[in-house]
Amino acid sequence: MARLQRQELKHDEFVDTMDELLLYTEQQGRTLLVFVLAVVVGGGSLGGFYWYSRKQEHRAEAALGAALMTLELPVQPGLPPLPGDGPRQSFPSEREKYEAAEKEFAAVRAAFPRTRAALFAKHHQALCWWEKGEKEAAVAALGELSRAADPHVAALAGFSLAGFYESLGRAAEAEKLYRQLAEHPTTTVPRATALLALASLRAAADPAEARRLLVQVKAEFPDTSISGEVTRRLDLLPAPSTPAPSPKQP
Repeated sequence: MARLQRQELKHDEFVDTMDELLLYTEQQGRTLLVFVLAVVVGGGSLGGFYWYSRKQEHRAEAALGAALMTLELPVQPGLPPLPGDGPRQSFPSEREKYEAAEKEFAAVRAAFPRTRAALFAKHHQALCWWEKGEKEAAVAALGELSRAADPHVAALAGFSLAGFYESLGRAAEAEKLYRQLAEHPTTTVPRATALLALASLRAAADPAEARRLLVQVKAEFPDTSISGEVTRRLDLLPAPSTPAPSPKQP
């Protein structure tokens, strides 16, 4: 049950970071637009290339979004239709859902190989491989992505890879990645997210350290929505031991 809760939390954290990533992408796009417009004044060839690239990026992002929506579809055949709507799409099994999503992510990579969306598609393709039991392929793909030049892609891949390492019993490797991510936060993996994951990993082996990490998160991010989650996790840890009183001197 504890493992399931950690997985659900990581899923929710990932949804939040994807929202932040979209905002980051738009902000970067506006900044780059100002730069390119200045260049276009001096010569139009680069401007034409920029607009083509942006168009490709938008198309790639739309395709990636559609594939991500496939991952959110329910696994239950024959769901009743919503009022005023037709039958809802679903999958008869988890495996079939991941197979369908994996094909969509592969299509994004094939159609838009030089886009950022293709990198995120590779990340999610690796997640699908893992769920289908192709664990070696998933770990290899995420290991490669964790060394990507784009720090936001690399961080997200590293975070997922650390979770896989946990499942494989490779706790030391997972801990190393979580600590690196906490020291070098990004939009996709904020510092608080990495510290929470590290605390969850250390909870069984060293509850005292897990408590220290959670208290650190609460101190660093006191007025955020994550504070309530930290409080809940602190309540689940064993109470800190109190030192035995020293014997009275005669």
